[in-house]
Amino acid sequence: MSEIDELRATVDVLAARVRALADQVEIMQLVAQYGPAVDSGSGEAAAALWTEDGSFDAVPHLRMRAGTTSPRWSVARATRASSPTAAATS
Repeated sequence: MSEIDELRATVDVLAARVRALADQVEIMQLVAQYGPAVDSGSGEAAAALWTEDGSFDAVPHLRMRAGTTSPRWSVARATRASSPTAAATS
């Protein structure tokens, strides 16, 4: 392998690592926005963070799927389920 080929391979590896790190940052920012949106009761803001095929497994008994139900409904259900009063009456 020539020196140029080695440099190209190194650049490819580094570019892949940068992409992976950028993806991780984007995911962390998305996760950081979700909690405050739900806590504030802003279903529209929380729903806007979902993709058409998104899912969120909060705990074993609470699974939200954007593709099977409205994210707005799922966000409202998650908010109600976390309330002590709602949990007692559910």
